[in-house]
Amino acid sequence: MSPWIGLVIAGSCLLLVFEFRGIRRGRELKRVKASLPGFVELYCSAIQSGVSLEDAFAYISEFKTEGLDHELKRVEHEMAKGKSFIDVTDGLRMRLACSEMDRFVGVLKLAHLTGGQSLVANLQVLAAELRQSNTSEGAIEARLGAILIVAKLGLLAPWVLVVVLSVNEQSRAAYLSDTGGLLLLVGFLVSVIAYRLVLLAGKSFTPPRILVGAVG
Repeated sequence: MSPWIGLVIAGSCLLLVFEFRGIRRGRELKRVKASLPGFVELYCSAIQSGVSLEDAFAYISEFKTEGLDHELKRVEHEMAKGKSFIDVTDGLRMRLACSEMDRFVGVLKLAHLTGGQSLVANLQVLAAELRQSNTSEGAIEARLGAILIVAKLGLLAPWVLVVVLSVNEQSRAAYLSDTGGLLLLVGFLVSVIAYRLVLLAGKSFTPPRILVGAVG
């Protein structure tokens, strides 16, 4: 077998690994974003009932918040070990790595520094904005879904044709030759580049992160 075909197979496996990792990360991020408005509202309720900024996380951990339960337990554990509020919340936003959590932590930092002035009002506004943002993003993703399907079909279609043609002995021999293997490798690279370009064109707008690299 041509070494070029080996590269095509290795590249295909690598592409699948990155694709599945991207899908998993996207699903996790979607769950987090869907839970954030309710999470912020619960935090706001805790503050309104007189709970401190630190203890509010323990209060929320008693409720089911999909995508955030593990992180909330970790926050509670780190605070129990004596880690500072700023360091704990910074760690939370860095692990979740989304602009929505950056905004939430930004509000908490401001409240921590100013004694909690307007914290409840700011959290209520943030929760409403996050719900509206989730609704808008859902509508956009539904429209862009067709583009992503076309991109994936466009990537697979030529290779389905190659498999069908490989049934013929002469075609199979041609593909297994050095020249045929090189042609397949070039075709694979072109397919991957075109696929990534279509995905980039069909990618919904992601708000830029804030506080990245900021020191509390």
